[in-house]
Amino acid sequence: MFWVRIKTELLFMKGFKVNITGLSNKIHQFDYHLTDAFFKSFGSDTIHQGDFTVNVALNKHETFLEADFKISGKTSLVCDRSLEPFDFPIETGRKIVFKYGDENKELSDEIVMISRDTDQLDLGQYMYEFITLEITIKKLHPKYKD
Repeated sequence: MFWVRIKTELLFMKGFKVNITGLSNKIHQFDYHLTDAFFKSFGSDTIHQGDFTVNVALNKHETFLEADFKISGKTSLVCDRSLEPFDFPIETGRKIVFKYGDENKELSDEIVMISRDTDQLDLGQYMYEFITLEITIKKLHPKYKD
């Protein structure tokens, strides 16, 4: 049973990997719909439920790739004051540049070096991080905003 669950999660996450070796030098569009299963696969305490649409415009050049993420949707959070659940809307746009280099390492929040023999990019991890970064530290139900 445990193996079946892990195998299912691996197959699920494989859907967020983009094969970059076969892409031509131009802009490529990728659309994703993220649901509860996506967030459960990361096993996070921050987000358990969510419904998001993500558009990724991947612009491939000779020496780098530019990924422009547009994310919109909502997640369910629990108010820190009243413990009431509420929907928290998120709409964000982020950009990452993947530069070809000798090794894989993060140069900054927006620039990631990938080795020249990298054949796939895992966009799922970046989508997850961008969504969780939009959640405020103090989670207040909208009725307590004022």
